[in-house]
Amino acid sequence: MGRITDSQSTVLNSRMETIQPLTYATFWQGPIDPITYTCLASFPYRQAKLKVYSYDQKIDVPKGVEVSDARTIVPDESLMTRYILKGKPSLARFTNLFRYLMIQQTDHCWVDADILCVKNPSHLNGEVIFGRQEFNTHSVFNVAVLKFPSDHPVLKALIDEAERRVDESSIWGTLGPRLLTHLVRTHKMQPLAYGVKNFYPLHYRYFWKALLPSYHQEALNLSETSTFIHLWNQMYKSSGYDLYAAPPENSLLHKHCLILGTLHRFERLYESRELRQVLGDYVGC
Repeated sequence: MGRITDSQSTVLNSRMETIQPLTYATFWQGPIDPITYTCLASFPYRQAKLKVYSYDQKIDVPKGVEVSDARTIVPDESLMTRYILKGKPSLARFTNLFRYLMIQQTDHCWVDADILCVKNPSHLNGEVIFGRQEFNTHSVFNVAVLKFPSDHPVLKALIDEAERRVDESSIWGTLGPRLLTHLVRTHKMQPLAYGVKNFYPLHYRYFWKALLPSYHQEALNLSETSTFIHLWNQMYKSSGYDLYAAPPENSLLHKHCLILGTLHRFERLYESRELRQVLGDYVGC
């Protein structure tokens, strides 16, 4: 192999300097529960830049996380209550609009606030980033980790549909995974998707495997090659999990809380037996 000349070295260094690590961004409004706080803290811990957009500039975020004004993306705060799910205002549905506009207006990669970063994501540097998720008996493309160029036709279609649905009630996924899946298939972009284990190693029905000590090894095995783990915060709420109670010792999530130094944020600690009772029929379903 020939020696690299000074001129070739200059070109290589110039190219390396143009590849900047991604900035990740999410949205949050209101108090941050300890599990969400743990997810946010996981990004700076693994040397990934994270911004939290909020209409509250005094929001309490982990050290190393930057707070950005949500008004720079969506100036109209009233939109937070004008997206309807099953007849009730849904902040989660508003977040779909926010995520798509944020991606268009910045060069950031969106991550949901319940995404736990378990590996430095420096290898994620493409213009298009999205991942496949197992859903019931088939797979869909999820919007919890998402990036497109600002002028991409898929992103334009996502924004158009999100803006059209304001003040309209609809079902889960209409502006999220269902919509993205339709557009990805329409534009034949399936080969660009990251595999299930990259972002969504835990099936949403088995969210509890990150919480119970007896499933620690299985959850670890499932996520050993992952960059992110989607914790499925909505499933925690549906199951009755107390977001201010730390997961039991020796569980996968407890281990991450310990590593990230967030255990003091919780008000108490779940015992394994108590948590099994809370989760009830969810375990093993």
